[in-house]
Amino acid sequence: MQSHLKQAGIEMSDPKNRPWYMMLVPAALFCLFGWGAIDLYLTQAPDAGEGYLSGLAADRVEYAQNFPAFAVLGWSLAVCTGMLGAFFSYFRRREAVYAFVMGFAGFLFNAAYTLLINPMSGAVWTDYAITAGLFVVFVCAIAFAWKVSRPSDPDATERKTSFEPVPVRVSSRGYR
Repeated sequence: MQSHLKQAGIEMSDPKNRPWYMMLVPAALFCLFGWGAIDLYLTQAPDAGEGYLSGLAADRVEYAQNFPAFAVLGWSLAVCTGMLGAFFSYFRRREAVYAFVMGFAGFLFNAAYTLLINPMSGAVWTDYAITAGLFVVFVCAIAFAWKVSRPSDPDATERKTSFEPVPVRVSSRGYR
């Protein structure tokens, strides 16, 4: 399996030498954004009012199902690229940073709609606390991905190739 990952450009460090948080944080982020993806799917499903959203008040169900396309696109971009970023951060890939930044942009689109353009009537403080919490999660995820994907060795920033120059001996008669 390691050889397949190396061929794909994914290098895994030895799990015995990997810090505990390098597996816990990406797994927690993957679960969080995975729950968001399930929530998105079940909320936008045509029969969500009878099943998944049946415990909510009728005005909240109507509000959730009448999101405009850009708000749903922002929501889906946030959760899908968040899951992708969690996957990439497990493998310490630089793409995790880009995925989390794209997800953060999607989150901001959705938050702009739900907080500024069309705030939900009857919103309570927990609705705003969840939005603030997700803001903090995205900022911390971007910082985590940036930190773990940066090489600690300054020489590691140079691209490693299989080509190594042949040493040339110089003698008094010139090159050999």
